[in-house]
Amino acid sequence: MTKEFENILIGKKLESEKRSRTQEYNFLKIEHKKINEYLENNWELEKVLKITTKIKKLKSYNELFINKSWKLFFNLGFEQMNGRQVLVGDVTIDIIAADDETVLFVFCESSKEAQKRQSLLTSLVKIIENKLNLINYAREQFPGTKKKYSYIFMTNNYILPDQDLVFMKQKNIIYFNEESIKYYEELSGHLGRAARFQLLGYLFTGQKIPGMDNRIPAIEGKMGGHKYYSFSIEPEKLLKIGYVLHRNNANKQMMPTYQRIIKKSRLNSIQDFVDEGGFFPNSLIINIEKEDLNFDRSDKQVLDAISRIGVLHLPQSYRSAYIIDGQHRLYGYANSEYASKNSIPVVAFVNLDRKEQIKLFMDINENQKAVSKNLRTTLNADLLWESENFFERKTALKSQISQSLGEDLDSPLYQRIIVGENPKTDYCSITLESVKKALDDSDFLEKYDKKSNKLLEIGTLDIGNNDETSLILLRFLKEYFIYIEKGLESEWKESNKTNSFIVINSGIYSLIRILNDIVNYLVKRENFDFKEMNKEEVKNEISPYLDSIIEFYKSTSKDELILIKKSYGAGGRIKYWRTLQRAINKNYPEFCPEGMKEYWQNNDMRFNNDSYDMIRDIETYINKDFKEKLINYYGDDWFKSGLPRKVYDEAMQLAASKNYDKLKEDEVSPWTCLNTIHYREIAVKKENWLHIFSNAYTMPGEEKISGGKDAKTKWIEKFSRIRNENHHTYSITEKEFEFLEKIRTWLIRV
Repeated sequence: MTKEFENILIGKKLESEKRSRTQEYNFLKIEHKKINEYLENNWELEKVLKITTKIKKLKSYNELFINKSWKLFFNLGFEQMNGRQVLVGDVTIDIIAADDETVLFVFCESSKEAQKRQSLLTSLVKIIENKLNLINYAREQFPGTKKKYSYIFMTNNYILPDQDLVFMKQKNIIYFNEESIKYYEELSGHLGRAARFQLLGYLFTGQKIPGMDNRIPAIEGKMGGHKYYSFSIEPEKLLKIGYVLHRNNANKQMMPTYQRIIKKSRLNSIQDFVDEGGFFPNSLIINIEKEDLNFDRSDKQVLDAISRIGVLHLPQSYRSAYIIDGQHRLYGYANSEYASKNSIPVVAFVNLDRKEQIKLFMDINENQKAVSKNLRTTLNADLLWESENFFERKTALKSQISQSLGEDLDSPLYQRIIVGENPKTDYCSITLESVKKALDDSDFLEKYDKKSNKLLEIGTLDIGNNDETSLILLRFLKEYFIYIEKGLESEWKESNKTNSFIVINSGIYSLIRILNDIVNYLVKRENFDFKEMNKEEVKNEISPYLDSIIEFYKSTSKDELILIKKSYGAGGRIKYWRTLQRAINKNYPEFCPEGMKEYWQNNDMRFNNDSYDMIRDIETYINKDFKEKLINYYGDDWFKSGLPRKVYDEAMQLAASKNYDKLKEDEVSPWTCLNTIHYREIAVKKENWLHIFSNAYTMPGEEKISGGKDAKTKWIEKFSRIRNENHHTYSITEKEFEFLEKIRTWLIRV
């Protein structure tokens, strides 16, 4: 039975503390005569009572963060927690959370300033210096019990330097930043107090679970060259040793990871199903990480069978079994009375490599909706990292850099890139594919032939090793985006779809491409080696060109930016990127990347107005001429007889849709609803081509080309494509203009 000690709350007192910490204000009752004194010290009047006055004061930013963190551990299922901060030695413990087996000491640091870059090493050193004092304090609070201890350092709005992170890792202090906190909040929201098992597995990996009965009847076998055990086990036992490798930044140090976050809706349905007597006959798939499992074979065996029966001794340690498939089925039992009364079937592989786990997970889900394209791209980054094919290695590197730009707290694109199965929002809308495509089209990394594995091109920031190159290029991109963000702070943070022009797919693609252009220009002109230059040297060299980009965004009107933004697809990305090139070229004429001049010669829109006049004339002529020719040949039944069935149906449906809300006299005819490409389908209809259109609609000089009617009407397809381009964003080229002139002169004879 849980006992209450000094400073440690349980039961109703713990529930009451939780309610207090949920409130944003501190409340106080004072004598009426003291009200002015408190109001001068930022207290607010809440209510005047008969004997006292009730006042309130907004809690400090740091107190709110501590309370939020305290509630997290409460929601994770710890039933013994502190009611106030505790001073031990010269260190203040913000949160103490304990269960029957563990005690967690939690220390919180927060800043109002968003993503403050500062070392907190002094605070960390204090924790280490007081470790013995903390353990002695816990022994006083929980006498007669043998506990495991963990030290957690939680921050909000801090980006810690590498020295702090290395120190914590060396001294076994667990670090929780915003991503970790968010992950466990989400997990506790889905799993309730059962989420504590996942946390304990993370904190005490490999440490023994006291009092656990680990023996289980099992069958030993082999499958696909791997040893496995098949058995049935109570869910509560597997919950203690099990761990789910969720694809989340909180688990980044355990990469590669592969599981989706547990869905609360599915979990609730499973729990209801189980509580109503339901069961799942299919097996969970797990991997047990242990070199040699103890398996006591039974004296009685089936002599000719490959499999063997016996008693398996499961590991008695936290996070010793990884759930590859079936996490919802397992955690559906977590809050059910049947967690200890039912047993569930399990197939347990032994010591599978993490990448083999990923492959198995992907194979199981191959034909299911569960693995999205984005998550599959994310997982492939891990699978291909050390591939023997160098093309695949670079593919993995580009995917990993794209993900890190969206996942790292010190990246200006933090939470702006859709990673794994994160949902798309107005704020988080950049796809991994857009960032990776920009890296594909850049020269930062080595390029290899996919089939021959032959090196084709040396990268400007590639040193040949994925791990080291990743650090160099990622840091380079972060510093670059930080510079742009500082110069365009309000524009960068804008998430409204209408007003956002920079942190959009085409914008980020173009910014990476223009950085590549700047690097290439300086490498060629000044013979710089960016791999050997320090941060300040790089900044000094590229900042003048970046300032031109910043100036462009600030000086360009909203209407002009909208036109650039509305250019969709690959052509839209290219136009955006070329626009940034031209912005730098305006200030630095010698900056003229390959293809820029040719692009703008073909994309300055000088042919657009005349071209669209010709398009209108040609389309009007074809519409009238086709109708006249069909009537002359088919008579009154021209529409039905002259049109292919597919074109006829589409025209009738379009007319019906347009006429639904119109008066009879305003209705349109199906003929006027045809698209330009429909004329080609009408022309090549067998009888039509032979008797009506072959002579009139074969371009002069193409009478004898091979390919028959399809080849001879290819010009209509080209005309239709030009006609359908957006007049405001597409620039008609000189060749396309000449093509339109040729068509108009031939058909209309002007």
